[in-house]
Amino acid sequence: VSMREMQKIQPLMKAVQEKYKNDKERLNKELMALYKEHKVNPMGGCLPLLIQMPILILLFQTLRVFKYHIPNTEIIDGGFLWIANQYNVIENGETIAKAGLALSERLIPFGVFGIEYIGILPFLVGGSMYIQQKMTSTGGTTGKDGGSSQQTQKMMTIMMPLMIGFMSFSLPSGLTLYWFTSTLLGIGQQYLINKKTPTIVEMPKEVVSGKK
Repeated sequence: VSMREMQKIQPLMKAVQEKYKNDKERLNKELMALYKEHKVNPMGGCLPLLIQMPILILLFQTLRVFKYHIPNTEIIDGGFLWIANQYNVIENGETIAKAGLALSERLIPFGVFGIEYIGILPFLVGGSMYIQQKMTSTGGTTGKDGGSSQQTQKMMTIMMPLMIGFMSFSLPSGLTLYWFTSTLLGIGQQYLINKKTPTIVEMPKEVVSGKK
């Protein structure tokens, strides 16, 4: 929500930045006043991620130590997308290690067109995160004069999914599955936010003319 609110006031922020570009102190004061007026917290978008970090760390540690405490057996082929037959592992009372929790030891079994053992979850995580990033970045100012902040945002939209997808190859697949599921929920949430929230705040004439 905070990201969407920031996008709504982008035209106002751009006008203030242009007006006080040679006075950094005044620029900071005017931006803070603008945030306060529209009840926007620039750091608010980081809060959901910070809340998830302890959960991700604990889940990573829990899944990672399985291979040190449970006898390692051959990883069962899980069928298409690896998830299809995982219930059989639990139903038959096999060990957790047999479910192939560690992507770092062997990629998730996935066979199609004669290709085997491709880690599909990391690609799903990267793809879903890219969609989420695109959804959160829509509605801002566009064009060649979007400014350095918009260029940074565009770069992060591409780099973050690539980085997370690459990292997922060395993470336990249970953690990667959790990340993918939470990203899907985030996409649904962002869709509802985008649908109900106006895109851009109209700039007052006095701001455009520099008479504020």
